[in-house]
Amino acid sequence: MFENIIEQNAALQIREDILSARLAPSMLFFGPSCSGKGSTALELARILSCEGDEKGENVGDSKCTCSACEHHRYLQNSDLLLLGPRRFQPEIAAAYNAFLKNISDKNDPANESAKILFIRSLRKLMGRFSMVFLEEDTKLLKETASLLQALEEGLSDFEMAAADKSKTEKLCSGLVENAQKLEHNGINNLIHVSHMDVSQLVALE
Repeated sequence: MFENIIEQNAALQIREDILSARLAPSMLFFGPSCSGKGSTALELARILSCEGDEKGENVGDSKCTCSACEHHRYLQNSDLLLLGPRRFQPEIAAAYNAFLKNISDKNDPANESAKILFIRSLRKLMGRFSMVFLEEDTKLLKETASLLQALEEGLSDFEMAAADKSKTEKLCSGLVENAQKLEHNGINNLIHVSHMDVSQLVALE
């Protein structure tokens, strides 16, 4: 548990609370920007949803491949909602560059890790435009619908892309460009009070 959260005493404490069945019913993560609080919260959501392996063992393992963990790993769990005013472009750019750096060797584990980080960075942004939030804002829905669809289609193509470096690079470039447009058009510094009454919510600051 929390093997991917480096040098965070809070993560170790949460792990102990889980193992001893003393985890709080609700939690607030706070701290400086880029301190790992968002990643820790997302990892906690994955661990609590984990179904374990085929025998029901190793629940919460960082490499678990159960359907719940796979959905959380790619931030596609329908119960997970993200909101907040944070900027996504620095993380997207860093993940994009890391993936391009490791793109040459498809069999290198670093390539798969970089790929997951790139997909997650995009889905963090896309998660800010869940229909749970947009259904009350028809104007924003209209402004962002085409970009969200383009990103979904681009991610689908990217995840199924063959070992064609130039094609993959072109897909990545298009994803980054659409992500920039989406963030520029749709994110402000306000959180509507109605958005707070939801479950499994992770606020990104």
